[in-house]
Amino acid sequence: CIRDRGMVMYGAAWCPHCQQEKQALGDGFPLVPYVECPEESKLCLDQGIRAYPTWSLPGGERFEGELGLEGLSRVSGCELPED
Repeated sequence: CIRDRGMVMYGAAWCPHCQQEKQALGDGFPLVPYVECPEESKLCLDQGIRAYPTWSLPGGERFEGELGLEGLSRVSGCELPED
């Protein structure tokens, strides 16, 4: 759903908040569009990324910092799965 909404996560492998975000998404994380900023520094600079993680939505809306599953659900409109 996050991918379908056009969201992109910008982060860095060394970032603990990025790692927690990835763990929260679990097996679904490989489906999420992700930019590793130390490897794609020009892209991240051009996009104005200032903090990790940064979630970008189509239209330019951004959210800096760790959101967790509930926060991602809120900003993306994607429903959390029922337990």
